[in-house]
Amino acid sequence: MKTRFKKLLLVSTGLTLLASTLIGCSKGGEGASNTVAPSDNKPKVTWETAPKITVAMNMVASAQSAFGKTGDDQQDNPYTRYIFEKTGIRLVPIYYPGTGDEFKQKLAVELAGGKQIDMFQYFDVQQEWMDNGTIVPINDKLKQYKDKMPNMTANVPQAVWEGSSRNNGQNYGFPTRPALGNPNLSYFWVRKDWVDKLGLQMPKTTDDLTSLMKAFVKNDPDGNGKNDTFGMVPRKNFGQMNEWMTFLGANPWSDVVIDGKRMNPYATENGRYAFKTVQSWFKDGLIDQEGITDDKAQETKIVNNKVGIVETNGTIVLDYARKLLQNGFKDAKWAMVENPIVNSKDGKFYANAPGSKHQSITFVTSIAKDWDSITKLMDWFYSPEGTFFTEMGLPGKEHTVEGGKPVYNNAYVTDGKSYLGMYGFGRSYNHVNSEAFLAKYKDEPSLLELANKYASILAKDYDKYVVPTDRSSLLFPGLAVFKQYPDYRKGIDTYQAKFFLGNLDPLDDAAWKAFLDENNKYGMDKVYEAVQKEVEKSTAKK
Repeated sequence: MKTRFKKLLLVSTGLTLLASTLIGCSKGGEGASNTVAPSDNKPKVTWETAPKITVAMNMVASAQSAFGKTGDDQQDNPYTRYIFEKTGIRLVPIYYPGTGDEFKQKLAVELAGGKQIDMFQYFDVQQEWMDNGTIVPINDKLKQYKDKMPNMTANVPQAVWEGSSRNNGQNYGFPTRPALGNPNLSYFWVRKDWVDKLGLQMPKTTDDLTSLMKAFVKNDPDGNGKNDTFGMVPRKNFGQMNEWMTFLGANPWSDVVIDGKRMNPYATENGRYAFKTVQSWFKDGLIDQEGITDDKAQETKIVNNKVGIVETNGTIVLDYARKLLQNGFKDAKWAMVENPIVNSKDGKFYANAPGSKHQSITFVTSIAKDWDSITKLMDWFYSPEGTFFTEMGLPGKEHTVEGGKPVYNNAYVTDGKSYLGMYGFGRSYNHVNSEAFLAKYKDEPSLLELANKYASILAKDYDKYVVPTDRSSLLFPGLAVFKQYPDYRKGIDTYQAKFFLGNLDPLDDAAWKAFLDENNKYGMDKVYEAVQKEVEKSTAKK
């Protein structure tokens, strides 16, 4: 990847100005103006005359509940009014309740019936949409309007565009990140007080991680004289083991190409090493196996001072830290590993949430025509002002301003009245260090600062550390893959249980081949054959 991430920008100096601007414009979000001031001698744009951009969205239950509690109109409310006030564009959301499949079906019916839908959000590109013309590449439009999208140009790294593209760099929409309210960055967090007590260092390699877990198990970090502490406890089932396998170089949700053939990373040398490492964690007692069958074991053990490392996101760790304090463990301090933990086998970093991560894509339909409004609207979301709105919401609702600084209003969210997250069409990738974010957690800001530091490291050193995978349609499979996928997924827990808790030696060639043969009984080979065909079909069309 030739284009490096731009250095992260700090927006702390502009927050006070932004906050006062937001307050002055919104007055709690209830008195938004009905007009936008004219510019360049153009007539005033009113709510009634403003250009409309219709966006189809999946209506999550929490947002549906929020509309019910506030009594707000789904299309004319303080949030859509605020967006109009800032852009001169009237956002017209159309909500489709239900699951992803129901959303796709509803979208197809409405488009077939002639309904004008300009954009819609979904978690990734679907093969069927490319096949039936619902979406078409927008690369030419992105080039045409580049000068009119300065915020998007500055604040969306090239790696993100590449990560959300298909068919040799074709983009079908805008990569999107959600509101920062619940950061979903997942990485390793360590009990720093245990590290300091035992005179240890934070891990820099996967071997260091193993050594640290051994110390937490054998050296009585909680000081009770008993051998009752663990390195880690998994969440229920083997889902988290897939995340650990990713950091060890075998991401099960991506595919690799070897000699022209697409393969499950499990079947590679890194896969063998990853399996061997996780297996040894179980065999050596570094992992509490109770977490495999008990979905409450992870939290129970952690908040009762029995676990030294957890791989999860900052929001969950913050909750664990508070519960440890409530349980009387006043010295407990969590710290996120600041550096990428590189694979000891090859010195590379395999990210579970890499710098190119996009949460979803805001697609532009093939029938959309008003590209002036589309690009203006989307560019605003990636601006500091739009990012601030996506992070903090409206003054008097999601946040207030105290002493010139925005403070998040947890009560409003807890009461179920906030539907800010429904408008996260985009957000700058450069503002992860903003004080607006940290203000939500002003009592324990260090945890979030570390999470942001990790994001910064990935952005700065992405090319150096991260090994890109050639992900095709495995995670978001096309129709052909779906026919094979369920049986494959059904067997994953079965063969992983036999492996992680069994006696197979991944480094024994004969035993490893037998393991892969058993894996194939559940359809692994069929899945990858289908993936290969999907990719070949897409490439042939180009």
